[in-house]
Amino acid sequence: MHGCPGSTEDWDPIRSQLSQKYHVTAFDRPGHGFSSVAANSCNLDFNAGVTLEVIETLGLKDVLVVGHSYGAATALRIAIQNPSHIH
Repeated sequence: MHGCPGSTEDWDPIRSQLSQKYHVTAFDRPGHGFSSVAANSCNLDFNAGVTLEVIETLGLKDVLVVGHSYGAATALRIAIQNPSHIH
């Protein structure tokens, strides 16, 4: 996950390298890049929930969550609240 501010495009410089070994799924966090968000709903809990929804909706398995800046804080929130989802 990208930081704040930022977008999924922040991963472009290393996406091709990561894709050689991993299936890479990147998305704009709510309110960033090409996404939108309702006022006052952009916080760690909301971002963690959206991330889990992406993982579940896409049916991703054995997920390794990587985050930069605010994305790292969001990844940590997921790990704290849902340790069974994070490796």
